[in-house]
Amino acid sequence: MLRSTRLLVSLLPSDVLSEVFGFVQILEKTPLHAVTLGWVTVTHVCQRWRQVALDDPSLWSKLEGSRFHSTWFTEILARSRHSILDVKIECTPTKDVVSTLHTHLARIRTLQLTRLDTPEVTEALQALLSTEAPLLEHLVLSAGTDVSGGPPDRPSPVHFSSGLCLFNGQAPELRKITLHGVRISWSALPKRCPLTHLDVIQPDQTHTSAASFGRMKELMDMLAGLPTLEVLCLANCFPATPSKSTRTQPVELRNLDQLALIGPSHHVAQVFESLKLPQTARLRLNPYAETADGTRSWQKLLRLVGDFYGKPGSTIFRSLMLEVISNQPTVLLRACGAVPRARLDPYMHLGDIDLFLALSSDVRDPSRINLPTMTQQVCGPLRLKDLEYLSVVAQGTLTPATAPDWAKLFSGCTKLTTIELTGPGSVGLFTVITPPLFALPEWDAVFKAMGAKRSAIPAKDRRIPFPKLTSLLLNGLHFESRQGVPEADRPFNHIRQVMKCRKDCRVPLPVVSINDCRIAEETMDELAFLCGDTEFHWDQGEGIATLSEVGGSEDEEEW
Repeated sequence: MLRSTRLLVSLLPSDVLSEVFGFVQILEKTPLHAVTLGWVTVTHVCQRWRQVALDDPSLWSKLEGSRFHSTWFTEILARSRHSILDVKIECTPTKDVVSTLHTHLARIRTLQLTRLDTPEVTEALQALLSTEAPLLEHLVLSAGTDVSGGPPDRPSPVHFSSGLCLFNGQAPELRKITLHGVRISWSALPKRCPLTHLDVIQPDQTHTSAASFGRMKELMDMLAGLPTLEVLCLANCFPATPSKSTRTQPVELRNLDQLALIGPSHHVAQVFESLKLPQTARLRLNPYAETADGTRSWQKLLRLVGDFYGKPGSTIFRSLMLEVISNQPTVLLRACGAVPRARLDPYMHLGDIDLFLALSSDVRDPSRINLPTMTQQVCGPLRLKDLEYLSVVAQGTLTPATAPDWAKLFSGCTKLTTIELTGPGSVGLFTVITPPLFALPEWDAVFKAMGAKRSAIPAKDRRIPFPKLTSLLLNGLHFESRQGVPEADRPFNHIRQVMKCRKDCRVPLPVVSINDCRIAEETMDELAFLCGDTEFHWDQGEGIATLSEVGGSEDEEEW
C-alpha cells in the first residue's frame, strides 16, 4: 500500500479517476457474468480504486452482455443505486431477471431483450410492458438474437395478449421501438409520444395472422398518432387478408426520412398508397408476388412510386444500379441522388440509397414471370434522364437474347458519364453505346454523291448515344468464342465496334476498365492496341487465361 501511494497516479483526484474509469467502462462494458471482469478489473487494483468505483453509481448503469449470472446482475443493480440504466441482455433472460427489471423500470432508459421464446418469460414480460416507463427512450424486443435489421434467427414468434397497452400509455420519452419476431397489436403501441423510429419485423408473412397486429384501420390510426416518425420499417406484419382503411385522406408523416415496406405486393401497395410522405423521404420497398396474379399489385405500386418521384421537389436520380437475376426471378434497383465517388457496391448500406426496390416472386413456376417485362415495370415509371452513373448486373441464365431491352430503358439517359456492365446478360447494352450507322463520318460522302442531306435521316438514326460518356467498366464477361454463343454476341466484337465507331464520330471513350473477365492474353493485347490513347485498365491477371485455356470446358461454361 505504501508503495502504491508513491505512484503519480495515486495523486489523481477521485473525480478524475472516476472519469478515467468511465472511459474504460465504455470500451469493455460491464459484464453480466463472472467469466470475465471487463472494466471491473480496475476495482481489484487497490482499495482506493475500488472505493472510487463503488462511489460512482453511473459506472454501474450500463448492463450489457451475452452471458448472464443472476446474483452478479442483482449486485450491479444495487451498485447503480438510483442512476439511469441502459440494459442490453443478449441471452435468454430468466423470469426472475425480468421481474427484477420490472422493479427498476422507472429508471431504465434503454431496454433490449433477446431470445424471448419461453412462456414463463413472456408472462413476466407482459407485466413489465404494462407498467409506466417515464424515462424509457429505446425499446428492443427480439424472439431471436438478430436486432441489426434482419429477420429474427428463430422462427417461433412471441405473442402478447390483445389487451396489452404498452407501458399503460405512459412512456413520454420513448423515441425508438424495435420488435423482431414479437407480435403486439397496433392498438397496444403508445400514441401521442415523440416516437421517431418504429421497426416491426417478422421472419415471414405466412405465420402472421390478422389478429396478431390488427386490421389496416388500426395500423393507420396508430401511424396518425405518431407525427414525429422519422424511420418506419414494416416487414411481414400486415393483416392476413387486405382490408381497406376507413380514412378518406392518407396519413401524413411530414418528418419521415426512411420508409421500408416488405411483404406481399398487395399489402405493400396498400400501405404505401395510404401514406403521405415528404418528397425527400428515402424508400426501401420489397414486394413479392405469392401468385402470378400478384404481379398486378407490382404495377400499381410502381405507378405510385413513379408518381411520388414525379412531383416537384423529389429526388433527381444521378446514379443507378440495376441487378437482374433470372433464376429466381428477381429485379433489384438502387438509385441515389448523388454520383458515387467509387463503384456502386451491391451490399452498400441502404441508408446511403434514396430508393431501393426489390421485386421478387414466390411463384413455383418462374417461367410464368416475364423478366424483361418485370424490369421494364421497375424502371419505366422513374425519371432517369439525369443519370450520370449506370451499373447493370445481369447474372444467372440471362443471355443477350433473353435480357431486357436496354435501349428502351436507357437510350434517353444523355447525361451518362460512366457505364458499368456485369454478367453475360448486360452485353446487349453495347448496342446502345455504339453510334448508329448513319452517324459515322464516311456516310457524308454517300449523302453528297446522292445529292441528299444527312438531316433527311430521322434524328434517332443519326444521334450519337451518351455523348458525355467517359468511362466504360466491364466485369464478369467472357471475351472468347464459346459454343452456343453467336459470334456477334461476343463482348470482344462489341467493344471493338464501340471503340471504332465512337472514335470515328469524335466521341472516344477516355477510360476502359476490365476486371474479373475470362479473356486470353492475346485478346487482351489486341484490345489494348485497339484502345489506342484510351486510358486502359485491367486486373493484372485476375480472371485472365491463355488462349488454350478458354476453349469451353464445363467448368468455364459454369463460370
